[in-house]
Parts: sequence; structure tokens; C-alpha cells
Amino acid sequence: MHSHRANGRYIGRWKAERTDNSDPDAPVICSGNPCLHISVENVMKSIKHQKKQESVGRVHSRAMLLTDLRKIWMWSVSNCDAGALMAISASELTVPQRAHLTEHLLWRAFSSLAWMLWTR
Repeated sequence: MHSHRANGRYIGRWKAERTDNSDPDAPVICSGNPCLHISVENVMKSIKHQKKQESVGRVHSRAMLLTDLRKIWMWSVSNCDAGALMAISASELTVPQRAHLTEHLLWRAFSSLAWMLWTR
């Protein structure tokens, strides 16, 4: 199919050869299909072997559901009661408390916006 392109340069096993073997700085001429290089074949063989060893079927992540987001929100609310912390004067909060509050509030805002944009 592609044998007529590049004068058959990409046909067969990939190899790199120096134009002058006695000169280490001589240019290298590559020919053949890089996908057929022995290192690529070894990696593919290793991957296929590992897949055969794993008797577990394919496992994919699933899309996040609204119930998942609600569970995460409930965890965030249980770890950081923003209402109670917001009622306290900002000057009374310590730096770690402010950081904790900020982290949770930023995450809640981001997750709400991301959910809204994703479901549009």
C-alpha cells in the first residue's frame, strides 16, 4: 500500500545504520517501520502477557453521579461547617482555620460550577 512512498524506506523491520562504521560521528540512516523495532515489539509482548495474567475483566471508571457529588458535599460539610465559621469574626479565625475554610469553600464552588457546566 505505502511501498511506493519514500522509495520503500518504511517497509520492513526498523534499523539504524551508520554511513561509516569507523566514524562514531558519522550520520545515521534509519530505514524500516519504527513500529516493528524490537523494543516496541518487546513492550507490546510484555503488555499482552500482563493482560493475560490478569483474569479480571475490563474495569472502567464511571461518570460521577449527582448522588456521588452529594456524598462528597456531605463529607465537606461534616468536616467544615462553613456557616458556623462564617459567623465568627474573620479576625478571630486562626490561619489554619482560614486555610481549611477557604479550601472547602473553593472546592464547593468549583464542584457546583463543574457539575452545572457538565450537565448542560
